Amino acid sequence: MRKLHKRLTVIWLAGTLALSNVVTALAADVSPGYYVFAMALRACGVSPGEKVGAWQNAYEGYLEKTGNQALLSQVKGYGSLSWGSTAQGVDDLYWSVREWLSSATVKESGADSCLYELPSSPAPQIQKPPEPGVTSINTTPFSHLAPLSGADAGDYEYLFSDVTASTWSPNDNPSVLYPAYFQRNVYAPKGIELFGVVMQYNSYDDKVIVEYFTPDASSSKGYRSVSVKSVFTCYKFSNGDIVKSPNNISTWNWNRSVSRSVMNYPFKIFATAKDAENYCKTGTVSNLFTTDSITLSSGGTNHGSDLELIKRKVVSVDSQMTLPADATAAGVSLGAVSAPLDWKSLSASLGAGGLQIEYDSALETEPPESMVVGAVSSFTDTILQTLLSLLPWGLLVFAVVVLVFLFVKIYKRMTNNA
Repeated sequence: MRKLHKRLTVIWLAGTLALSNVVTALAADVSPGYYVFAMALRACGVSPGEKVGAWQNAYEGYLEKTGNQALLSQVKGYGSLSWGSTAQGVDDLYWSVREWLSSATVKESGADSCLYELPSSPAPQIQKPPEPGVTSINTTPFSHLAPLSGADAGDYEYLFSDVTASTWSPNDNPSVLYPAYFQRNVYAPKGIELFGVVMQYNSYDDKVIVEYFTPDASSSKGYRSVSVKSVFTCYKFSNGDIVKSPNNISTWNWNRSVSRSVMNYPFKIFATAKDAENYCKTGTVSNLFTTDSITLSSGGTNHGSDLELIKRKVVSVDSQMTLPADATAAGVSLGAVSAPLDWKSLSASLGAGGLQIEYDSALETEPPESMVVGAVSSFTDTILQTLLSLLPWGLLVFAVVVLVFLFVKIYKRMTNNA
C-alpha cells in the first residue's frame, strides 16, 4: 500500500495534492461494478464520490419499484466483472439513471455536495440473510428471543429488530470461514422520542451508519445521544451443523445497514445532523428516509452536482464500456471526472475512463422540473414562458399597427390640404 501511495503521489505532483488523496482511496476500495455505476451517474451530472454504493442500492430499489427486472439483473451483473473487461448495455443504464434523476428532487445544492430525494423501495425484511454482509431492519420481533426482564422490562419498550450475516472461524482452524448470522430484538427507553441520523457512509459500500438520538433542549444541538438495548442470538453453521448461542443482552447507540434497509425503520431517520437539529429546535421535518424515497448526499469531492448537465441533450452513448486495467487506473479515472468540468471536458474525461458519451451543445427546452430546487408548477412555468416568449412579438405588432395608423392619418391630412 505504501508503494501504491508513493506511485500515485508521483503521478499527481503535476496536478493537485488533494486529488491524489482521493485517488489513493478510490484505488484501494472501488469495485468494477461500482465503477460502472459511478461513471454513468457522473455522466448524468452527479458525483457520488465514495458514497456510490449507497446510491446504487437506492437505484436498485427504483428498478424494483418500476418493475425493470432486466436492467436490475444487468446492474447486479456488473459486480461480477473484472478489471480490463467490457461492460455491456451502458447506454441503457445511462438513460435509466437519467430518468431516475429526473424524477428525483434536489433538496439542497452546494458547491461540495447536494441532497437528493430519490425514489426507491425498501429492502425486503428477512429472517435469515442469504450471504455475508447482508443486513435487514425488521418491524416485527423474533418470537424465539426472550424479552427483557427485571427492571429493564418496565423501563424499555420494543422498537425494531434486525438481522446481520457474518462469518466465523473455529479456534483450531482460523483459516476456515463458516457462515453465521445474528438476530436482535431492540428496545428503547420508555417515554422518549427516538430518531436516527445518517452520520456516515461506508467507503465504497452500500451501507450507511445511523446513530440514535432524542430531543434535548439543554443541548446546544437540541438533541443528545440515546442508547438502546437488545436481546440477540447467533447462529453458526459448519459442515451441515447449526449451533445457536444463548440469548445475550447488549447496549449500543448506532447501527450499520444498507440504505434501503434504513427505509424500514419505524421512526424518523434524518439524512443529515443539520436536519435533526432543525427539527428539535423548530419542529420542522425535512430530508427524511421514507418508505417511498431515500435522501442521499452526493459529493465528497469539490463537485456535488451539475444541474445544467442533467438537462443537456445527448447525441449518443456507447453501449459498451471498457473498464480500466486495474483498481489504480480506475481510481485515477474517477478522480479525474469528479473535478468541476464543462461538458466538453467531461465528455473527454469520461471517454478516457471508458464511457463514450457525446453531449449536444444545446440544452433541453424543458429542464426536468423536479431537478430544480423550489420548482413551481410546470404548467404555470409553461404558460409564463409562452407569454414571455410572445411578448417581443406582441410589442412589434403593436408598434407596426401604431406606425400604420399614424401613416394613414398623416396621408389623409396631406391629401385634404392638397
